[in-house]
Order: sequence, then C-alpha cells, then structure tokens
Amino acid sequence: MLYPINDLLLGSGKHTVSIQVYPRTGETEVTKDAGVNIKVVHYKEKLVGTPETLVELDTPTDIGMKKIPLYTDSISFNATLPFNHKKILAAATDLRTIPNLEEKVLAHYNRVRQMMIDGNCYEYRKMRLASTWVLTEMNYLGKEALEKTYIDSNYLFRFFCNPIDWIAEPIQNYEMVVCGNGKLVYLRRRLELDNVLRVRFYDTEEEKRLSPEKRTVTASKFILLYMPKGSDELVELY
Repeated sequence: MLYPINDLLLGSGKHTVSIQVYPRTGETEVTKDAGVNIKVVHYKEKLVGTPETLVELDTPTDIGMKKIPLYTDSISFNATLPFNHKKILAAATDLRTIPNLEEKVLAHYNRVRQMMIDGNCYEYRKMRLASTWVLTEMNYLGKEALEKTYIDSNYLFRFFCNPIDWIAEPIQNYEMVVCGNGKLVYLRRRLELDNVLRVRFYDTEEEKRLSPEKRTVTASKFILLYMPKGSDELVELY
C-alpha cells in the first residue's frame, strides 16, 4: 500500500520515518508474529513508471523474543524539494513546556467537533487559512485537485452532501501524543490508536433499514497542532 508523505516534508534535507509496534489487544508484549516492512520510494512523476527505492526498513525476525511492550525503529533519507517551510516548526514553541497543554488541545478538538455538528465548513476552512497554502504547495495541487480538496462534498461537515442520521461521536477514551521534537501534538483513541474526531451515518435509507441499530459508515479526521512562537493558541498544521 502506498501512503503519500509529500505533505510531511517541510523542506529539503534529511527526513526520518519512525515506527512503533504495539502488542495485540489483550496482550502485554509484542507478539512473535509481528513484522513491519517499510519502503520510502520516489516517483519522478505522480505514480508514473517504476519508483526509486530510497530506503527500506524491516523489523527483526526475532522481535517476539525480545519480550518488550513496545518496539520502535526508524530510517532516514534525503530529499530535495522546491520549497522550504521548515521555519514553521523551527520557530514554534516547545509544547513540553506548556503546563496546561492537554486542556488546550482538547478544547481545540472540541471546537472543531462543534463546527462539524453545526455544519460550519466555511468557518473551519477560514480558521485553517494559514496552513492551506503550505499544504497546497507541499502536495503540488493544481486547479482540479484544489477544487476537489476544498470545494467537493465533505461528510465530516455535511458540506454539499446529506448523510442520513449523521452523528458526531464524543471525544473520549483518548490519549495525547507529543511528537516532532516537542513541537507537534495530537489526540488519538487510546485502544485503537486512530482518530478521535469521528462521525457515523448511513449512505442510503436501505442501509438504515438493514442495520437500524448501527450506522454503517464512519468518517474521521486527523488534526496535528503546533503553537507559533509568541502565541498561546494552538494552530492546525494538518
């Protein structure tokens, strides 16, 4: 499976991909059957031709023999990019110095959740203007891609669509993760380790008829926050 990382690379230079391998649900140690293979590849044109493999990571074959609750590893590669947005995080506040960080992070997530409930996509897009151009450039988006990204239907905010029996799940049973050398923070579900901003709905009345007790479609949103230097407010980078 290919996972684009273009918008994670803020500028030219050395970049590091890190992995974490957790035990299976109900277990306390990484299983002997665990295994991860990651390749960082580069396409000269978007998904055209054969990509160049820059680096590759394989977890040890004896990972289960280590008797550990968490396995971590990383690989690094160099990239030359036509932009430089490194100053965004270079000038950002070290979030490990913020005493009420979790309170601020949760407040931001709940603010976005309320925008979703209110169907206020416009206000959300306006709030993110500072990072919109940065992400547009890092993803090399042209006119058609921009329209699809920012004007197309959005089930999280019910923008240009009408999902059936739409609900926003409450933010609960979460944990806070500080990363990016202390400059970035996000929330994730404690057990599933995935997005906490989640909505559920039906696509059709037929789906609702067949599954009246449980909505059949789930959509979620990832948010990654930083705090600009000199500010006490968190801002979305992703």
